[in-house]
Amino acid sequence: MTYGSFSLVEVFADKLISWGARHLYMCYLRPFFLRHQAKVDLVVGSAYGEMVKLITAYQAEIQPVRSLFTKIMASADLILRGEATSVQPQSPKGRQE
Repeated sequence: MTYGSFSLVEVFADKLISWGARHLYMCYLRPFFLRHQAKVDLVVGSAYGEMVKLITAYQAEIQPVRSLFTKIMASADLILRGEATSVQPQSPKGRQE
């Protein structure tokens, strides 16, 4: 009974949100972007150029972070697929427990 109620509410909420998003886009966002297309293109192009300069200038600092992020994402993918193996932490050399 509860699941059916939530499913029914979800269907109506989905329709309402979909209609609202479409209405907001068609009535407000699309006309705004059409009126200001040249300015928006200029801002996006400028932001893109600045990002390219920033990434180029800090390439040496970005690469280790990118490598770490890639390793984290690969580990997360293995965990989500259930393929990860359990690794026990090792105590530092020279320390006895």
